[in-house]
Amino acid sequence: MRTTFFTFAAAALMLANGICAHAQIPFNYTPQQTENQRLLNRYLWSSKVEVRVKSKVWAVASFQARYDQDGKVVLTQVGGGSLDPASGVVFTQRNQREIDKDKLNPLIVEITGQLRAYQNMTPDQVQAALKGASRQAGTGEMKDTDQLTAANVLKSGDRVTLWVDHNTGIQRRVVVESTAEAEKFTSTWTFARLPNGPWYVNQRVVEVPGKNLRMVTQNTSFWR
Repeated sequence: MRTTFFTFAAAALMLANGICAHAQIPFNYTPQQTENQRLLNRYLWSSKVEVRVKSKVWAVASFQARYDQDGKVVLTQVGGGSLDPASGVVFTQRNQREIDKDKLNPLIVEITGQLRAYQNMTPDQVQAALKGASRQAGTGEMKDTDQLTAANVLKSGDRVTLWVDHNTGIQRRVVVESTAEAEKFTSTWTFARLPNGPWYVNQRVVEVPGKNLRMVTQNTSFWR
């Protein structure tokens, strides 16, 4: 078996819980959301990252996660590959030739960088982005939410859509649509609620249809 040292090692670490600098993407600064995050900061949890290409599993990594005193996520790898202290997670993979052919390394690195930029938006940037956002009632499983859609948020042609519960002020789903390396991609954050506790990012899915690439992060087993 050939071993591939993916340049998206750091991306996998960040995929494990949104982006490590923030627990949730900062498009909702309501007092309710702030209080929700304060409660969530008390928890530890498990995260699993799975990378699929053409429906085949190419890489899997498992982590234990917690918040530090600054509210940043700290990840400890517990399975799914060896750990390189210099670069992060190292995945083993047989498909080196196909990886190079499809140019997946620079693509994932670019997507990771863009999602980090959305995570690091300041309140002023968010306010400016949402100032011209369209608003409509959510439908289906999001029927109890307000749906806001903002375009050209960080780059021309991108779009951010979020669904905020109109009773609690808590975000329930966020979708970012943009391009990287000339490929369209979407990143979807789906939220769930702990029993009698705060809301959290239950799952994040990054999809690149043109490359048949899908990266899924699942957060489970919360405890204090």
